[in-house]
Amino acid sequence: MKVLQINIFNTNGSTGRIVRGICDALQTCGHEAYTAYAKGEPTNENNYKIQTEFGYNFSIIQTRILGKHGFFDVSHTKKLINWIRHIAPDIIHLHNIHGHYINIEILLQFLKEYRRPVIWSLYDCWAFTGHCAHFDYIGCEKWKTLCHDCPQLAYYPITWFFDKTASIYKRKKEIITGAQNIRFVVPSKWMLGCVGQSYLQGMEVHMIPNGIDTKLFAPTESDIKGQLGIEDKKMLLGVAFAFNERKGVDYFNKLAELLPEDHKLVLLGVEERHKHFFNYKIMILHRTNSEIEMAKVYSSADVYINPTLEETQGMTNIEALSCGVPVVTFDSGGSPECITKMTGKVVDRGNIEGFYRAALDLADKKTEYSRHCREYAVSNCDKKRQNERYLRLYKEVLLKR
Repeated sequence: MKVLQINIFNTNGSTGRIVRGICDALQTCGHEAYTAYAKGEPTNENNYKIQTEFGYNFSIIQTRILGKHGFFDVSHTKKLINWIRHIAPDIIHLHNIHGHYINIEILLQFLKEYRRPVIWSLYDCWAFTGHCAHFDYIGCEKWKTLCHDCPQLAYYPITWFFDKTASIYKRKKEIITGAQNIRFVVPSKWMLGCVGQSYLQGMEVHMIPNGIDTKLFAPTESDIKGQLGIEDKKMLLGVAFAFNERKGVDYFNKLAELLPEDHKLVLLGVEERHKHFFNYKIMILHRTNSEIEMAKVYSSADVYINPTLEETQGMTNIEALSCGVPVVTFDSGGSPECITKMTGKVVDRGNIEGFYRAALDLADKKTEYSRHCREYAVSNCDKKRQNERYLRLYKEVLLKR
């Protein structure tokens, strides 16, 4: 097989790591793996960078002024299509194709004409809304019928002046549902339910949970607590690529006020410019792209806390479990789906008192839960299992064709 993957990231971030893992699995089995991406550096001659830094920033400005995210970047998309024709892949696997780097109308029209199987992995809800990537936080249900008068124009993808959500919704519905060679993949039961209520209902959908490298995310010896000066305290850990209201900033701050002196809340992934959002009692650690360093931090925690208000699957939950750390999370989106009686606790969304009690209880029982957490992650969430399922899906769609 010759497989092309298209994603905003080449290797970084959760989706970049998924792309890299699938490439490795393909090459190990003797197949050809190609990657087209917008951000990152090439890893071999089979990589194609779609967007320039100037083009990326210009697309952001166009979206903010004109409000038609996903419908710019014409020249870059046409160049990508020429490259696709040149390499002639048997399968094209789309990942995150929003993010200011590609014109989805031109790309999907080409894919319909190309008549080769297309797999589209959905990591958020952007494919079936008129604007946003997430709607659970505000309880919006317009996406089920027709987006309009969007309450989230100030959030990604940010639009300053014009509400184009109704027209974009109709255009996306037409061009996406008109592509009969697309099969969708979702990572959680929650996401599967959303797709079934959207205009994608009736299209072929598979569920393949996102996986992690359980060899890297594993219980790891470290002196993180000593380095932080909290070796005599219980460590409550939160991790996020971007902390905001949706990721539970308010609840982290409330929790910090409730914690007794012998417990410390530590957040990994906070940018310097966002430090002022957090309670002074919270210990802040800056973002790292090193999975080894992340495993050390996870492993040092007594409990992992995730007061998220919207979540497609909850990758950080899985990373924590793989490092032998129990998880407490709100009942939001797909976040609770990896939680069993012996891997953590699920609390009603917004119940900070219940969240506080669950976090303290689990912090005292890490030893009791740790083995079960690790076993669950290895058995259910290893990226090898995910990659094998993708390769089986590739073979199935080629046979059907």
